[in-house]
Parts: sequence; structure tokens; C-alpha cells
Amino acid sequence: MPNLLFRDSPLPSQLEAYKTEVEALLRTMYPSVKKMFWLDFLKRGGKDCNPPATDGPHLDYWQDWDACGDFAGRGRTDEPGLVFGVWRPVMMSNPVLDYPLVYMDKRDYGEEVSVPFRQVFKHITPKGVESAKNLASHVRFKEGQRWYYHSDMTSDECLLFTHYDTEGKGANIHCAVKRGVVGEGQDTRTSIENRVLLFF
Repeated sequence: MPNLLFRDSPLPSQLEAYKTEVEALLRTMYPSVKKMFWLDFLKRGGKDCNPPATDGPHLDYWQDWDACGDFAGRGRTDEPGLVFGVWRPVMMSNPVLDYPLVYMDKRDYGEEVSVPFRQVFKHITPKGVESAKNLASHVRFKEGQRWYYHSDMTSDECLLFTHYDTEGKGANIHCAVKRGVVGEGQDTRTSIENRVLLFF
């Protein structure tokens, strides 16, 4: 993906270009999509940003949309067919060396390994520090689970992964892990992440 000049804090025009780029890719993957809805962009790493979400494998949504809405206080809403996470390194002169995003093969996710957990927390969004409630998932270990990460990701690359699938075809448990350390003059991981809902 083009860099879109993500070397400083992304400007609104850059974010709109980014969204357009991702939407074009998703429409290629899912030609029947009727509507997309974006949730807040979060920055991780660096000064005044959220830290990497390390060492806590999780899924952002429990795979019951109504239960998620009830717990979060948003009530019952139209259920998306899919919810994708969009994760991209930004504002880095070197690849991600210290805190890559790892994720589990979505084919290994299912009721037998999923554990609901209720989150009440604060995070930093473009609107400032906001409180949030969320019904999410942890994962039980099961022999044969497959986990992946992409080494040395750069600001020219973007990762799409599944948070929610109304058809129950699986989703990607994920988290950041400490892989290594950065040297003098190298950038620690900074990334931008968000979710996009697809309606069919």
C-alpha cells in the first residue's frame, strides 16, 4: 500500500485517503458489500498514545452481536456480516522490530476455545481519552492452534484480520508480543489500528 506520508501524526486528509484505499480492497474481496462503517482510529506506541496491547491474546468481540451491544450499552443494532481489523505501522523509518502483531488462524477459533470477558477501560482516540465497555473473547489453549506474524512489517504494508463473522467462520485472536529491541536511532513500533464493519 502507498505510504500516504504517514511519517507524522496522520492528517484528516491522509486518513480519508487511507479509508478509501482499504475500502477499495475490501470491495474487491467482497463485491456484494452494501455498506461499510468505520470505528475510531487508535494510535499505539510513542508519546501520548496507547501502548501496544501485549501478551493478552484476545478478540475484540464476543461472537454474539446482540450480547456485545447489550453489555456496551448501545443496545440492539444491525448486525454486520463481517468486522475487520485494520493494522498498519506508521511514522516509522525502519520496519517493526520490537512489538509485532501476532494472530491465530481463524479456522482454529470456535466455541470450544473461546471465553467471554467483560472489559471496562479507557483509551486514547482522536477525540481524547474515552471510557469504553466491551464484551470480548479470550482463548483457551488447544493443541494444534496455528499462530502467525509478519516479520519486519513496514509503513507500506497493512494487515487485515477478522474480528467478527456472523456466519461463524472464525475470527483471529490476536495481540502484540515482544520480539526484540530497537537499536540506537531506530524507531519503536508505532501503529494505527481501527475496525471497519461490512454490511451485505
